[in-house]
Amino acid sequence: MQKSILFIILFSINTLIFAQVGKIKVEVSNIKNEKGIIYIGIYNNPTTFPKVDVILDKRIKAEKTTVSYTFENVKVGNYTVAIYHDEDENGKINRYFFGMPSEHYGFSRNPSVFGLPKYEDCDFELNENKIVTVKIKLK
Repeated sequence: MQKSILFIILFSINTLIFAQVGKIKVEVSNIKNEKGIIYIGIYNNPTTFPKVDVILDKRIKAEKTTVSYTFENVKVGNYTVAIYHDEDENGKINRYFFGMPSEHYGFSRNPSVFGLPKYEDCDFELNENKIVTVKIKLK
């Protein structure tokens, strides 16, 4: 009985210490110029996507054509990625007077929708010890 309890305790500690993680590699293409930064946000909340609750983010200097970044040690789960090219580095996506973005943007799985996509249009699964490559073409 004591060996069983000890095994359960050690197994639980091992599970907590060595959490199930993977990597998300984001490849951004169709960058129009080298001005500003590329903002990458990773989300896991369908209710608030893509307005709030970014869980991981990265800002990368814009380079002609493509950039990439790999998020390491990401807990397994269901995620989406949203990206925009912040050309003037003001920290927000600029919009035309009628609400459409004037800066280039994109989402995981490159959904063809008018307006903001639903979480389900962009989501993907990250499994333990795997690398998910997310290729996003800016619009």
